[in-house]
Amino acid sequence: MDLDQSLFQLINKSLGNPIFDWIMPLLTHLGDKEVVWGLIALIGVSIPAERFVSSSMGIPVSNRVSGIQSKLRVLALLALIYGVNAGVYSAVKVAVDRDRPFEQNLAELRVDQHEAQSLSSNGSFPSGHSANSMMLATNLAFAFVRLRWVFFSIAILVAFSRIYLGVHFPLDTMVGAGIGGLVSYLLLKSKFSSMILVTRWNKD
Repeated sequence: MDLDQSLFQLINKSLGNPIFDWIMPLLTHLGDKEVVWGLIALIGVSIPAERFVSSSMGIPVSNRVSGIQSKLRVLALLALIYGVNAGVYSAVKVAVDRDRPFEQNLAELRVDQHEAQSLSSNGSFPSGHSANSMMLATNLAFAFVRLRWVFFSIAILVAFSRIYLGVHFPLDTMVGAGIGGLVSYLLLKSKFSSMILVTRWNKD
């Protein structure tokens, strides 16, 4: 934990500057649950289901959905992934119940008191924002492989913002990102996701 706190102090205090003070509060909102639901809806209506069907699943193109049904199935899959992701990190939060940095008087707090009071009602470990942003990044990386580093870089910046703002320790964000990425990857690669995304199984 000493290393965790030392790294926190470096990011939260030593790296403080006006540019980060402006950018980080904006980036951090990409992990807000309201924004996540909005992005899930946007992905659902704009990215076809076949983008999320792994080639290793061996599902013929003729068996894949299209049109409005495709959009609804993508929405259903992403909502499921988000639900499992949120369920896992929320359960860990309750089990660990770690105080946030500002509650331990270790942080230069860069959110308003109203938000800080709201955050105090749930644990610091793991970071839900980091889990949410990595979940979205993994979903998008699965659909657009060549752009994966762009999506993962943004997710890392969201996690970094939580430390910079003084509301999470580095370990909180690393574990949160791990949960979001692993849950998404496992579900996207599973047979269950193909059951959602295709109309029927090939019986030949």
